[in-house]
Amino acid sequence: MVTSMLVNFLLMCIALVALPKKNPVIASNIKVLVSSRLRNILALAGIVFLSLFLTIHVWKDMTSAVSNWYFHTTYVWLIVMTIASLIYFWQLRKLTKKGKDWKEIFKKLPTE
Repeated sequence: MVTSMLVNFLLMCIALVALPKKNPVIASNIKVLVSSRLRNILALAGIVFLSLFLTIHVWKDMTSAVSNWYFHTTYVWLIVMTIASLIYFWQLRKLTKKGKDWKEIFKKLPTE
């Protein structure tokens, strides 16, 4: 769970930096931290610190002495993420075969 949270927050920081270039419409509607300079500074600091924490967490997990391989949470997380990614790409392929433009679908936020 710790690995997932660290990766999730890391991806959020990366998205915060990339959003103005990838989707300026959504980026222009950001209400919290309106200053893009402050947002980028915090996001970059988040990327640095979360990467450091993730590296330490994975290193500690992989170097710990456990009785079986499945007690290393990193391996379990990688297996779960591989299965989830396969399902994601399978569904993405189904959308493409139906002729839907998934890039346009993902550019719009769902209604609240």
